[in-house]
Order: sequence, then structure tokens, then C-alpha cells
Amino acid sequence: MLYEKSKHYTKETLDDSVNKIKSSNGNMGGTNLLSPMKAIIEAKLINVELPRHVFVLTDGEIENSKETCKLISEFSHQTRVHTFGFGSGVDKYLVKEMAKNGKGKYYILEDTSASNVKTKVIEALKFATKPALTNLKTKWSSNVQLENPWPPYVENFFSGETFVSTAILKRSELEEKLG
Repeated sequence: MLYEKSKHYTKETLDDSVNKIKSSNGNMGGTNLLSPMKAIIEAKLINVELPRHVFVLTDGEIENSKETCKLISEFSHQTRVHTFGFGSGVDKYLVKEMAKNGKGKYYILEDTSASNVKTKVIEALKFATKPALTNLKTKWSSNVQLENPWPPYVENFFSGETFVSTAILKRSELEEKLG
């Protein structure tokens, strides 16, 4: 992780982040993504009106891939995960699965030229900055036995996505209303 906690986006934080990435040594052997991912997505949201987006960049494989994907899926109602896989040696299945479980976008970049990477990063950021509907609630006029999605885990929905809510109404309520 670059920082202990989230930072506001400013020119200074962007420059600092870029410098940290440039000075890091990316060839450290096996990658344990589970621990930092857990720290990030289990952290309290700064603002529940703003869904969290996590961008994962990898050029290989990670340890604990099944556990990492499971964790990402469990928190997909509040955190979207987008992935970038760089080079021909990247685990393409993992890159796709993390994004699928995190309801985000994935990009496999065998062509790592600056122009190609820039195009894909801009595309990902445009997707991540789409307006979102958050804290969605459904209110049923009758007492329900079972509701889906199950409160409080109503997902965030973004422009162009479909929201479906279903309920199983109690039989007595239906008989009374239908008479």
C-alpha cells in the first residue's frame, strides 16, 4: 500500500504517488495481495455516498488467489475492484476474476507502450467516475418474508446498470389484499 489511509486527490498526492511507484522495486518474488486488500476494503468508508474503487496492477501471479477473490466478492456491495494485468506472463484468469468479483473492469495489457497504457487508464477512470446511486433501499407496502437484495447489503449502482429488487410476500397479506 502506498499510504496507511486514503488521501484526497490533489496534484501533490498524485505526484507523490507516481514518485513512490517509480521508486519501488516491483520484482520482490511472490505477491501477497490478500493482506493489503483486506486492510483496504474492510476499512470504514470515508463517505458512504462515494463508493470505493480499488485499482490492482499486476504483472504475474499472487498468493492466496481464491481467498483474495472471495474477499473481493464479499465487499462488492461497497467496493469496486478494477484490475490491470501487464505483460504476457500475467495470470489472465486472476485479473478477470478479481474484476468480476469486484464488479469492476479488467484490462490485460500485453502492449505496455505508454500510449496504450494511458488509453486504458483513462478508460478505467472514466468508468470509475460515473455517477452512482448509493444507500439504496426498497420499501414494500406489505410485510415480507424474504427480500432481495438483503438489507443492509444493497449494492451501489452506476449509470447504465439495472437494479432489481424482489420480495416474497406473506400469504395472509396477499389473500387480504386480493380478497
